[in-house]
Amino acid sequence: MAVLYAAMPRFEFKKMLQETGGTYNFIFVRDVFRSSYRRAPDGSGDGIAFYRRIVSEALQHVGAKENIAIGMSGGGEAAFRISGGAPIHRIIAFNPAFPLERYGSWSNLFHEALSLKKLICEPGAYVEVLLVILSVFYLLKHNKKLLGREDPELPLRDYLQRAVPATLFYSAQCRPDARQARSLNGISSVLLCPVESKRHNCLADMKEQGVDRLFLKEALRGADSFRPKTAPTTS
Repeated sequence: MAVLYAAMPRFEFKKMLQETGGTYNFIFVRDVFRSSYRRAPDGSGDGIAFYRRIVSEALQHVGAKENIAIGMSGGGEAAFRISGGAPIHRIIAFNPAFPLERYGSWSNLFHEALSLKKLICEPGAYVEVLLVILSVFYLLKHNKKLLGREDPELPLRDYLQRAVPATLFYSAQCRPDARQARSLNGISSVLLCPVESKRHNCLADMKEQGVDRLFLKEALRGADSFRPKTAPTTS
């Protein structure tokens, strides 16, 4: 099995994945310009096409029977977009900023900034999510300046070119991430899996709860027995 990955530090991710009991080949994909993979290493704006091509070549070289793309936040968006043009069989994403422009909306920014109860009760989660939204704002502005404005629906169309099965873990008590995930609810190939978390980094809370390896192991084998029957409500 080959695993394509972009998110947490490599050593931490490899350790977590190896503890699920499988044998994996790892391919790490770096966003050189921190442009949500829109910018290719040569500076051009055909980054998604470039990464699709090199990922396809790498996977062909590895020759695994099954290829899985795993990503968190911007890496999750990359997993969805690259899968539309590369031989990837499944996606596992943690709070993917997908599509990116929806995450960086004024609505998300205002709501999070005014979430005073969260600021008082969960100041760490409040600051984390607010900084993520502001980072997405900056990224969108930077990309627009360098590469021009991208059609906000293009990322979804990229994924739907193949619509490979995707397991999407999202923070049920984090409004921006919950809204983002539920906007994909009508796509039959996407399995939504709510996690008890108010943070954008839901994987950290999953680790604290001791369910990260269990959930990942189940997702890797394509099971959905870990999915709650009813998603918790957002706050």
